[in-house]
Amino acid sequence: MDISNLDNKSNNEEQAQEKELQEFETVKKTIVEGAQELFWMYGLRSVTMDDIASKLAMSKKTLYQYIQDKAELVYLCAEHQLENEHCNMEEASEKAEHAIDEVLKIMEYNRQFFLNFHPSLLLDLQRSYPKAWKMFLRHKEEKIIKGIQENMQRGVAEGLYRADIDPEVIARMRMAQVESIFNPQIFSPKTYIISELKFQIFKHFLYGLVTIKGHKTLTEALQNSELSN
Repeated sequence: MDISNLDNKSNNEEQAQEKELQEFETVKKTIVEGAQELFWMYGLRSVTMDDIASKLAMSKKTLYQYIQDKAELVYLCAEHQLENEHCNMEEASEKAEHAIDEVLKIMEYNRQFFLNFHPSLLLDLQRSYPKAWKMFLRHKEEKIIKGIQENMQRGVAEGLYRADIDPEVIARMRMAQVESIFNPQIFSPKTYIISELKFQIFKHFLYGLVTIKGHKTLTEALQNSELSN
């Protein structure tokens, strides 16, 4: 028996399996991105698996070869969004000249997302998809609130934010502000546009934090930012 032939056969089988896995993951990623676009635009409840299959130009039978059910797909979409959000936060922190610039960069990253964000999304997630909701709550605590606290600390050290603020309190207050945007009892989607509402609350939040130096820096930064357009 030629051992080298067996080794070659084994390597070929491994390469074939790896290629098959890569193709599987590529299609699955395409499904997640397509479904996320529909979910975010129309809400979780109104979008069906038939809608997703139609958008992706595949049969529902084929769709179920990659995705177990709608709950799994919602989870994967939420996971994909939160991972992107965290990457954007880290990139903003690394590239920003100062704490205010960091916040503006994050707002710019999220701008397009909120233009197409259905107002019922968070409520649908909380009510009907507990696994995905639990992941969101964990992400909120471990990534978002922590990131806001670090920005607060950076701003104080740079003399842009007031030294008397409590970073943890401010971070949780900021999170509550953002979540209030998606509460229809507070801001009816029939009356308010989410992207504009978010910018108004954002400006109110930041101007309440800054020192005189920070006020000047923030005003100049907003004048040069696409957010004001």
